[in-house]
Amino acid sequence: MQEPGVRKSFYPNFNMIRLVAASMVIFSHAFLISEKTSANEPFMRLLGEGKNLGKFGVYVFFITSGFLVTPSAQFGSVGAFLWRRALRIYPALVVCTLLSVYALGPLFSPLGISGYFLSSLHLRTTVYSVLNPNYGMELPNVQFYDPAISWLATFTNGSLWTISQETSAT
Repeated sequence: MQEPGVRKSFYPNFNMIRLVAASMVIFSHAFLISEKTSANEPFMRLLGEGKNLGKFGVYVFFITSGFLVTPSAQFGSVGAFLWRRALRIYPALVVCTLLSVYALGPLFSPLGISGYFLSSLHLRTTVYSVLNPNYGMELPNVQFYDPAISWLATFTNGSLWTISQETSAT
């Protein structure tokens, strides 16, 4: 709830900055996924190992998000702030988890659809992914990414690592 007489700030360019930052991450990941290495990513070639456009995009995204989250924390109680953050994060997380586990999982499982539902740990993954975002949404018997990218191969949705950062900040 907003204090009477206090006008909430409006930052029209933050959405554009966040869109550009997210695009930087997608661009950077395209090299890793298509070439199985990020060595040819332009920023990494220019600046060296570990300094890629995706990492910079994540930093920009989190910084701008911090500018947007901070004013919302200034109004009302801590409980109201946490409730608003949960309403912003968890509905999309639940939808993403359900689609990944129950729609995409069976299609990308070498076990086939019936084998996936009979032998996979999809229920455990669903519960863990929603209740504990640090879980990382690993789904046994599903291979979304190339096994040559070993650190990414076990994740059902690798981009969900950021949820643990978002929820730990609240």
